[in-house]
This record gives sequence, C-alpha cells and structure tokens, in this order.
Amino acid sequence: MALERELTDAAGMGRGTLRIGVAPSRGQVVLTPVIESFRKSCPGIRIRLVEMANDMLWTALARDEIDLVLARAPEALPGIACIPFAEEYSVLYLSDDLAEALWGEKKEEILSSLSERNRELPESFAECPFLLNSESDITGALARRLFRDAAIDPVIAVESESMGTMLKLCVDGAGAYFCPESLAEKLLPRSAQKKLHRITFEDGKYEISFGYQKSAERWSMIGRFIEEAFKSRGKKFPLAKP
Repeated sequence: MALERELTDAAGMGRGTLRIGVAPSRGQVVLTPVIESFRKSCPGIRIRLVEMANDMLWTALARDEIDLVLARAPEALPGIACIPFAEEYSVLYLSDDLAEALWGEKKEEILSSLSERNRELPESFAECPFLLNSESDITGALARRLFRDAAIDPVIAVESESMGTMLKLCVDGAGAYFCPESLAEKLLPRSAQKKLHRITFEDGKYEISFGYQKSAERWSMIGRFIEEAFKSRGKKFPLAKP
C-alpha cells in the first residue's frame, strides 16, 4: 500500500484512502470542518474514520492499521512522528441537582471551596455517583488516578465511551462526569451547560497531537490533511517532532 501511494503521489493522481484514527466525539467536534475543506481540495481522497480509545489508536498506527492519529501522544513512540495540535482540559462536571442531593445545605460552601484548580479529588465526592470512560481514555485515566490518590472507592453509575450520552446523563443528574471542556462546550447546548458545575484539576491539562509513521512521510496527503487542520484554527503548519 505504501508503494502504491508513493507512485500515486509521483503521478499527481491524488487518489486513495486516508485512514484517520480519533477518539469518539473528538472526530465529530474537531475533524468535521477539516474533512469538509480537505475533501474540496482533494476530492479523489476518500476518508475512513476509525474511532477508538486513545491508547488503542497509537497501537493501531504502529501496526499500520491507520495512517494518521489525532490523540494524546504517549512518551515513547519509536518510528512515529508527532505534531502537537491543541491543548485540552479535562474537567469534572456535575449537575446542580446532583450537588444538591449530595451536599444539601453545604452545597454552596463545598462548591466555593472547589472554585480554584484542585490538586486532588476531595472526600466530599466519596458518595458521588460517577459516569466513566474506560481507563484507556484520557479522561477515564485521569478519573481513576484521582480516585487512587484520594483513596476513594468510586460509585460507578455508568461506563461508556459515548461522550454525548454521558453528558446527557450528567445534565440529568445521573452522575459526575470527567470530560474535555472544549468538547463538552461543542456537544452541549448553552441551556444544558448552565445546569452544570465545572471543577478543574491541576492534572487536567494535556496536549493532543497528530501522529503518523515516519516511513509514510512521502505520502503527501497526510501532510496536506494536517495542514488543513491547522488552517481551520488559523495556525501555521509546524514541523514534526523527531
């Protein structure tokens, strides 16, 4: 397949399939406008989106099951080129109704104490039901790390990779939910956001990057797609990290 792409590039044919791996919901929020503009400039390239949890994406890339990844990059990536794309913040959302049910008259006092960026999850969440992504997901891993550090055995109400479903459950008061702030703001209407309290943590900040195999650099469509993504945010396309 790699040879076929190089020959296609050399002939200026601009045809083929670009396989892009991305976490569920991030593709909907981040990549939709990029795909639309890329398809206009490269109509002969078919996009195949592969949605899975963060860690699984990099494994699939290493196995040449996908061509391009947009996710949080692990530290050691032999043979993989990474281009930082954007910062995200995972925050904890809970509805006002759930806060009232948990803390009653102490609700305002507890929420006020959590208004700054927190180092750990407070004991006041020991009885709180949680909505969790899997541990291979960025926010799922953050949640479990905070549980361990606080020695909290969490009450897990629902586990799912569907961010849209989990946010709806969170708004309805079914549980507290760790979620990337930028994605929640895109997926939820303003009226629903007003029903939620947002709690931030020092460990919640992370970077998502484009990644691809260095051996695939000659296939120009990978670079063209990344460049289109940066244009969509008014940014200049930088060089890849070695």
